[in-house]
Formats: sequence, structure tokens, C-alpha cells
Amino acid sequence: GLGDVYKRQLQKDGVTLWVVPDTVQVDPVSGESFNRGDERGGGIIWDSASSTVRLKSARNEVVAFQVVIEAARNLGGLSISADRLAGPAVIPPSSFSFFRTWYVKCGDGRYHPEPCVPLEGAFAVPWAENEVPGQKNQSEWVDLFVPRDVPAGVYNGQVSVSTPIGVMPLNVEVEVSAFALPDFPTFALELNAYSGVGKGLIVSRDTPEYEKVELDFHQLGHAHRSAVNVLPYSQSGGLGSQGYVPETAGSGASIKVTSWDKWDARFSKYFDGSAFTPAHGYHGPWQGAPVTHFYLPHHENWPLEIDNWYRVKIDTKEYPALIIEHAEKAPPIEEAFPEEYKE
Repeated sequence: GLGDVYKRQLQKDGVTLWVVPDTVQVDPVSGESFNRGDERGGGIIWDSASSTVRLKSARNEVVAFQVVIEAARNLGGLSISADRLAGPAVIPPSSFSFFRTWYVKCGDGRYHPEPCVPLEGAFAVPWAENEVPGQKNQSEWVDLFVPRDVPAGVYNGQVSVSTPIGVMPLNVEVEVSAFALPDFPTFALELNAYSGVGKGLIVSRDTPEYEKVELDFHQLGHAHRSAVNVLPYSQSGGLGSQGYVPETAGSGASIKVTSWDKWDARFSKYFDGSAFTPAHGYHGPWQGAPVTHFYLPHHENWPLEIDNWYRVKIDTKEYPALIIEHAEKAPPIEEAFPEEYKE
């Protein structure tokens, strides 16, 4: 039957699966865990005899593990998926998220897994784009969000790795405790950024493509119980992009916001929490909760440009002489601006 053919093929192809905790790094060449040795035969969360991953979780918590896929030859057409977990209630497949670990060459000359790249569609071992010499295995990161509203108890299901000729199932057992993690931490966790997100990406600011990347960043931070907070202006007074401020007209004390429409369309979803709902593709902690804090664009160069209103004019252009001249000329700050600017 297909099962016997599949087992012989797997043995022939030298495909091996095992599981390690989220705190472990596996060498993509040797398969050994850094500082822990070889865990193919079993470990803290992995029972190799029954192909079972055993986890413990609070409600409203994200737990994780890694599936290591080793192949003796180049193997493509692989994919990974999850079924629901059944127990006192059901944890749906949408509570699982999958990522590929990207390997970085470190000072010891070996490649260590570092960032996790969202996994979509089929993949191969080795990962050609990562260019790891001699790579034989690939770690796939699995996140599981345990919803707040599920009852305590033991839940069982499967995560499966599919190859071109069959499926390799891994049993997943999760013991969910009665207590739940709070929706909000007791102190602010911030991922501070300057001018924008995704620096280096070939995406123009103030475009629909950029706003999608911006949403991805916010959702990633939210899923890790942090707030992505972009400071929209720089030390030189410039704005990261005009999209960070509403449209204005007029000058001096008569300057007015003419429309909040574009600004609201871009940012209101973070304030009402809708950015973090399934309607925007989000599943995880703080579902539906708004961001905890957010930089506003007001600063000394917006909505009025400081150079047009600051009474101190510096002739020297060289540093540090300009600092000295400014210190000698500048009055108290409250006297350095006209009333119109202050208003």
C-alpha cells in the first residue's frame, strides 16, 4: 500500500523530522543543537517514540516549538500545516502561525538561526536563497496562540509536514492552565522607530503597498505584546513622509487642518483596535485592543516651520562655533518666538 511505499521512500530519501523548543538553536549542517547536543531522539518537549510534541500554556498565551526537517538530498515541494486542537473546546487551525528561520554566519564560523520569516506555500531543504554551505536541515518555527476564552484542559491535534509523496504527521498535545495572561502588560513595551518602518524595502512611502507593510509591522509588534511607535519627524525637523500629518492650509495663528480624512483612513484602525482583528488578518494576543501609545506629529517644525519664527539668527555655519554663537545670542526660550507661533 501507499503507507509501505511512503516509508520506504522516506528511508531512501533520508528524510527525518524532530522537534526542539523555541529556546534552542539547531545547526543547519550537523543537526546538533548549539550547547545541547543531538536531540533527534527526544528532548524536553519531544517524545520521538510517539512523534508527540507536549506543551504547557496559559490561556491568552503564545507558545512555540520548532520542527526540524533534515534531508539527505535536495528536497522540494514541502509544506507544513495544522489541524484543530480538540479538548474541552476547540482551538482552530488559525491559531497556528508558521515561519522559516533564516541563518546568519556568526563569529564562530557556523550558521545560527536568527530572524523568522513568515512561511507561505511550498518550500525546499536546503533553502537556496539563504546560501548556507552544506545545509542539510531547516528549522520551521511554529507559533500557537491559545485563546483567552478556551477552558482549561488537555488539547490534542496534529501538525503535518507534507512531501510530494505523502504526509508526516506530528502529534501535538497542549495542557492549558486555568489562569490567563492579562490583555495588557503593566508597563509600556515599545518598538521605537524613526521616520517609518521597513527601512531598505523598495516600497515608496504614502502608497497602499507601504501602508500594508506598515500594518504588518504593527501586527507583528502587537502579537508580541509591544507597540510599534514611529516618530514621524527627525532631529533636523523633517517629516518621514507627508502621510504622517493631516492636510493643512493657512499660516501663523490662522493655520488650520483642512481634512483629517486621509490621516484617519490610515491610522484610525490602530486607535479603535480594528487593525488587530481577523478582518485585517490578525489572530493573536490583544485581539481587538488598540495600541497603547502613539506619537503625534506635533513638534517645533510642524505645523509651523521653526526657521520662519525663531528670532535668533546664526551667521556661523561651522561646528562647534555655531553652538557658541547661539549660546551667546539666544534669549530665554519663551522670548525667542512671537506670540503668533506660540498660539
